[in-house]
Amino acid sequence: MEQPVFKRVLLKISGEALAGDKHFGLDFQVMGRVADVIKQCVDMGVQVGIVIGGGNFWRGVKDGEGHIERTRADHMGMLATAMNCMAMADVLEQKGVDVRVQTALEIRAVAEPYIRARAIRHLEKGRVVIFGCGIGCPFFSTDTAAVLRAAEIMTLAAIRTMDQPAVIAKAREELKQKNGGSYHCPLPDYVTPPIGRY
Repeated sequence: MEQPVFKRVLLKISGEALAGDKHFGLDFQVMGRVADVIKQCVDMGVQVGIVIGGGNFWRGVKDGEGHIERTRADHMGMLATAMNCMAMADVLEQKGVDVRVQTALEIRAVAEPYIRARAIRHLEKGRVVIFGCGIGCPFFSTDTAAVLRAAEIMTLAAIRTMDQPAVIAKAREELKQKNGGSYHCPLPDYVTPPIGRY
């Protein structure tokens, strides 16, 4: 068996990626393939944290614009991430992976509240920790939550799945036009540089 490059990683999965070609809801075949890769990592001894977006159900800015106050729309998006976290936890558990879901908003009936020390302890015990509800504050994306959680749990790598390539390309072109032809991406498409000690 290969030796892992990193002992602890944070995986950012977009909600759209979980929808597959359906572009809405959940594609359990896609989720099963993602879970298989995560299980392989866990079996190699890698400690895995996951942040999942909610765009396959709700995007606060896009879906609520002009109809729902922005803060409330963003909170609805956080709840969408919680649904995705519970679904991914279930798929992983069906494959024999020990999982804990922690959320930035308290939803004690279905998940633990996010507590950094508890998250690290779960990781040390070989459990996958799935972080839901972003950082619990409106106006911040789950990309922000991924970077924050990666730093908090002291990962060496934050790995970001590709969102819909056409959407990314369009967004980059729009930013180039707004910024006089230059574009700076705050997050790389795959792996960030080391940000912790593990």
